[in-house]
Parts: sequence; structure tokens; C-alpha cells
Amino acid sequence: MLQKLLAVFANFKPRPAVVVGQILYGQCVSQSRQVPFYVEYGVKDEISARFELLCLHVILALQTLKLPVSDPHHEQAKETAQALFDSLLRGLDDTMREQGVGDLSVAKKMKALGKVVYARIKGWDDLLKSGASLEHMTDYILRTVYADDEAVAGTAPAAKAEDLAEYVDRARKTLSLSDLLHGKSVWPALS
Repeated sequence: MLQKLLAVFANFKPRPAVVVGQILYGQCVSQSRQVPFYVEYGVKDEISARFELLCLHVILALQTLKLPVSDPHHEQAKETAQALFDSLLRGLDDTMREQGVGDLSVAKKMKALGKVVYARIKGWDDLLKSGASLEHMTDYILRTVYADDEAVAGTAPAAKAEDLAEYVDRARKTLSLSDLLHGKSVWPALS
């Protein structure tokens, strides 16, 4: 009986857009862990800064996947974006559990973390939709990615944040809807 049931479930495959969203999440994780972010851009190799970089990359992909309803790829992009977002939340949940957060605490902590994720999405949405200047993006990066840096007021973090803002600007121009819908994120070189 169990083998028959397993055979039936084997026929259920996730929709292609869901698989693509999961692949894109893995690529965002990989890109956000690139060594130059921590060496050349001066991002602290700590969980809060790694979280901010991951959210930033996911948000850049989500921005690219936002299409008007009239666009013929709207539904596919919407489903892919939802799968990417869901993968982010699952990844954060898994990370908490791996860090030893108890089952009873995970839901409460995920709720708080979800608010931070939504705040970042809104913050970046507002900046990117309005065509914010590098100065505005640098300021937001200082308040998020470099927030735990004791020397935020110093010139070194500000210069590094400006470099990261320039990377974000290049990423917005490099990411392509067609690539993302096919499960490929092309990120700019880290300079």
C-alpha cells in the first residue's frame, strides 16, 4: 500500500516557476556569501550583516520580477517571485533551527524576522521605484548592512557603503527578467 501511495505522489512535481524560485534563492545565497563583500566592502562576517546581504540580493531579484499585470510574463514572474520569497523564509526558519532555537520559539522569532524582511522589501522598493540616488542608497545601506558597525559614523564604512550602493546600482542593470525566469541570476562583478 505504501509503495502505491509513494508512486502516486511521485507523479506530483512542483510547478516549474516554483523550482526556478528555489534555484534563484540558492543563487542569491551564493552571491551574498562572496568573499569580496566581507574583505573589500568591509561587511562584517556576522549573522546580522549576512542576513542583510541575503535580503538585499533576494530583493534585487524580486524587483526584477515585478511586472505589470498586462505583461504576458506577469503570472510566471509572480509565481517565481513568490517561490523565491517562500524559499527565503524557509531558509531563515531552517537557519534558526540549526542554531538551536527551540520549536516553541521559532514561530515567535520568525514573526519578528518576517517584519524585518518586509521592512527591508518596503525600504528597497521605495528607494528603487523612486530612482534613488547613490547617496540615498548609501544611507540606507549604512542603516542596514553596516548597522552594527561601531564606526558607522567614520569615513571607512561610508566609503564601503557607497561601493556597495554602486554594486546595487550595477545589479539592477545586470539582472534580466528573461534570465531570472529561466533560473539564472547574473550578478555584476564585485569591484
